[in-house]
Amino acid sequence: MEFEFKEHTDKGLVREVNEDNLGHSLGTRNGDIFVVCDGMGGHVGGKTASTIGVNAILGELSQKEHGNMHVAISQSLLFANEQVLGHAAADPSLKGMGSTATVAIIKDDLLYLGHVGDSRAYIFSDGKLYRITRDDSFVQQLVDSGAITEDEAESHPQKNRILQALGSTSTLTPRIPNKPFKLKKDDLLMLCSDGLTSMVVDDLIEQLINPNNLEGTISDLHRIAMNNGGKDNITITLIKVTTSIHDQSEFDHFTRKYLPIGGEPIISDPPEPFLHENQKKNRGKILLLCGVLVFILVLVGYVFLYDGEKSKNPTNEENRTVPKDTSSSTNIEQLFTDTDNDGVNDNKDNCPNEKGPASNKGCPIKETDNSNPTKKKIDQSVQSVKNLCDSVAKATDDLKKAKFNQDLIKKRSSCIELIKKTKNGSKWQKGWKEEIDCECNNDE
Repeated sequence: MEFEFKEHTDKGLVREVNEDNLGHSLGTRNGDIFVVCDGMGGHVGGKTASTIGVNAILGELSQKEHGNMHVAISQSLLFANEQVLGHAAADPSLKGMGSTATVAIIKDDLLYLGHVGDSRAYIFSDGKLYRITRDDSFVQQLVDSGAITEDEAESHPQKNRILQALGSTSTLTPRIPNKPFKLKKDDLLMLCSDGLTSMVVDDLIEQLINPNNLEGTISDLHRIAMNNGGKDNITITLIKVTTSIHDQSEFDHFTRKYLPIGGEPIISDPPEPFLHENQKKNRGKILLLCGVLVFILVLVGYVFLYDGEKSKNPTNEENRTVPKDTSSSTNIEQLFTDTDNDGVNDNKDNCPNEKGPASNKGCPIKETDNSNPTKKKIDQSVQSVKNLCDSVAKATDDLKKAKFNQDLIKKRSSCIELIKKTKNGSKWQKGWKEEIDCECNNDE
């Protein structure tokens, strides 16, 4: 793979010192290496950290031959982290300094990447811009969780709060894709600090990139960043592929508006945030606020769950009497108490001392039904049937129709049994009398 490249870095409009740094080393035993670092920790500390980062990474990758480029990039970032931590420990004036770092290696027609912090790597291919690295930042976590959109992230007040950097922790976790990428001819790789991406959105960067004019592209990107405020140092490295053995590009990316190219990236769990001194002072307040918000969310969630339970188990509100709460305050433990062990919490159980299904608000289902007659009425009905059938039998006896009388007596017994069965209320219907009359007066 052959390529051409252009680089640029400056302090922007607001910062007094350029705390960014960049570098490259071509033709090393580990391939062609490019690095971009964005320092932090004050004018002196930030510039020192980014300088140490670039030099340590290039030195580690240039002097030691590695068989595995993923391991090589990871080790170079860990080595740079140790160097920044060591200098900060030796010089109290450098306490709290740190730096982002994004590394690219081109070797054997493949591209290898790794980073910590929020300095980014992009690939421009077939007129589309793809973000390759995922920011080690608090705001990126909000985007990933769906709490905010990418557009909202651009103006979030904590956009610059990063989760890790060189010098932030002795247990640094470099972000390394699980496989190398393939670039075809005319593809373009861009490494940059957030001084560019915080001033120019991805969609506009996509429009400004011209792979046939790297110098003009850098000039346009820098001009727009300055016009939009130039609030941070601006660093850009552009690498255009001029010849390649690959006919198709293959890489992972995190640009949602485009379909993924290649496989899914491997994302490790993010470390604890790297906080500057002013951020540490506010951390307690933030944690307290988060605790209050979590408590409110729990209460809101309970209300929704309670409403959902009511909608799943509708009751006849006209016939139901809800006991009034005569206590002076709500007993929280009652929300999780089930005295009669029927699976219905006491706060929703109209009969907390009797087992019953949730569909009946925890009360046992009675065998009685308001539409059924009472025992007295049933007995009266039975006697009415007897009287009815006896009167018919007497009339037929006078006609000496003995056989008919015998049949009628059997039918009368059947009628009485039918009435008795209705005592449980399960078979009683409003038309029972007509049914019995029919049975008793059927003369066959």
